[in-house]
Amino acid sequence: MINKEIAKKYAQALFNAIKPIGNYEQISNQLLLIKNFFDSEKEIFNYLINPINEQTHKIQIADKILQHLNIDNFVQNFIHVLIKKNVLSMIAGIYDEFTKLLYDYRNILEVEIMTASPIGNDEKQIIERTIESMLRKKIMPRYSVDANIIGGIIIKAGSTIYDGSINAYLNAIREHIIEGE
Repeated sequence: MINKEIAKKYAQALFNAIKPIGNYEQISNQLLLIKNFFDSEKEIFNYLINPINEQTHKIQIADKILQHLNIDNFVQNFIHVLIKKNVLSMIAGIYDEFTKLLYDYRNILEVEIMTASPIGNDEKQIIERTIESMLRKKIMPRYSVDANIIGGIIIKAGSTIYDGSINAYLNAIREHIIEGE
């Protein structure tokens, strides 16, 4: 929980620092590139987050990586700060928190959509338009499949869950029958 709060603070600081420029998507994309690189190159990442290793050397290595990834100076300087403060290990959390801030700023809501079986693009578009109309927000959908819901759909938008699954319907009938006995 403490790490999440620290990640939030760094994400908020970065977000506030780029407000005058407004290149949120570019910064978000660059953070994602860095996060993905470190996810795939664990040995390098572990070296860079190890507080025993010399800070100057870690920054030099990070600079070579960031140049290879075509990361701009602003984000490169931000990574330097993370290395100097020994919080580079939180880059994934910082990216996640930055993305939340960006979505909130753009009035976009992350929505989890669960179905019993995979659905086609046409069905996805209909579902997305319906949810956007219902919530009056642009959504960023994330689809998953869970055969346990039997059929129908479950939508999680923020802290609200809309359960239109057959499983929920059967459970409601079961409760109604039990109450009637």
